[in-house]
Amino acid sequence: TVTDDKVAVTCPTGNVAPGASITCTSATYLVTQADLDAGAVVNTATAGGTLPQGGTVPPVATSQSVPASRQPALGMDKVAETIAPGDFLPGRSVRYTYNVTNSGNVTITGAITVTDDKTPVNCPALPAGGLLPGGLLVCTADYIVTTTDVQNGLVTNSAFATDGQTTSNTDSATIPQVGNPALSLAKVALTTDFADIGDTIDYRFTVTNSGDTPIFDFQPISINDARIDPATLVCYQPPQLNADGDFDCTATSIPLTQADIDNGSFANTASASFEFQRGGNTTIVTSPTATAVVTSANEPEFTIAKSGPANFSAVGQVMTYTFTVTNLNAQTLTRVVVTDPLIPGLVCPITDLREGNPQSCTGTYTVTQADMDRGTIDNTVTGVGTSPSGQQATATDSLSIPVDPAAATRVLTFAKTASVATFSAPGDVIDYRLRVTNTGTLTLTNVLVTDTALGLSCTLPSLAPNATNNAC
Repeated sequence: TVTDDKVAVTCPTGNVAPGASITCTSATYLVTQADLDAGAVVNTATAGGTLPQGGTVPPVATSQSVPASRQPALGMDKVAETIAPGDFLPGRSVRYTYNVTNSGNVTITGAITVTDDKTPVNCPALPAGGLLPGGLLVCTADYIVTTTDVQNGLVTNSAFATDGQTTSNTDSATIPQVGNPALSLAKVALTTDFADIGDTIDYRFTVTNSGDTPIFDFQPISINDARIDPATLVCYQPPQLNADGDFDCTATSIPLTQADIDNGSFANTASASFEFQRGGNTTIVTSPTATAVVTSANEPEFTIAKSGPANFSAVGQVMTYTFTVTNLNAQTLTRVVVTDPLIPGLVCPITDLREGNPQSCTGTYTVTQADMDRGTIDNTVTGVGTSPSGQQATATDSLSIPVDPAAATRVLTFAKTASVATFSAPGDVIDYRLRVTNTGTLTLTNVLVTDTALGLSCTLPSLAPNATNNAC
């Protein structure tokens, strides 16, 4: 018979002759975890027999060892608590879970520890008998988010497990897992209008956190506006600006220029931005632009002045008039059209007329007899000015120039001639010619010629200077 300490053995029956042998077979042996842990399967078989004449043969034992292929291994899966971007704040406690798995084929009996590069890790004791292959040990750690983490936009930490003999893979986790920083900006002009070069405009900027990550005061938000005076910019950014939170800034523009005044309105555009870091990469987060428009209070306004000689004295005299146009406000007049009914062909190129810089032009007029007779030359000059935006204004000026009294004369000469030198008899007829001459400078009207001896009364409706009438 054969016995084995591991399995049942079956031998053929019958006698065994001297020098002969028999072969026995055993049942199949299934390796156990204990065999793997022991490193080998060692079993012992004992053979014995009975003699034909009675009695027994002394038993004989033999052993066999089959070594195990031991493959100790640990697996590590590190999982971070899901953190909303808005909760990624300094001082926030984050729970990490470390799933340590016996991924080998031998039982782990040594205490398992987890090393994390950011925080201590707590691991429970192994189950009784150790951690079997496929077994799971869950370790945990709590990490406190730092200001540096927030400045970096995230924190990544790595961990591995070991029992002192076998070390797992290294696994890492990052928080927050998502997050999109964003800004929006509203800009309002606090000054309602402007009028002069050097005027300034006050603004209020409202900055809103339109993303889902908090913004801290160590991430300063800048206002980008090329037309404000940086020395006047004051912002009230809070230590922590949460999603949908906002704050205000105020600033004053740089002094307005002639071009701004001439434009008729002042529009300038701004944006807000800050530096955002994530994993060592820096990006500039910039808001959409915001524009505020302020309209000028200026309307075109100017004067026109007409000047000329103190008086006039003769028909045909050429009189020179000067027209002076003055802009009364800071907005440039692109052109002023000057018209004078006395000078139909007047050429007066007034352009780019600025405050404090009057422009002039001249025109000539020739005195007529009607002017002499009237005794004055009266007329009104008109100017139409146009601003850069197309607005128009009108100005006028009237001037009356009198005739020189010494030159305004009313003088008549009268000559009477007879048709015959002598007469000789009653009934002779004598014809008389009466000649009236205007030797003055003014036209005479309703000139009355009378001769009582002849019974003559004759009216001349009009007699121009240097003209002679002998109709009477």
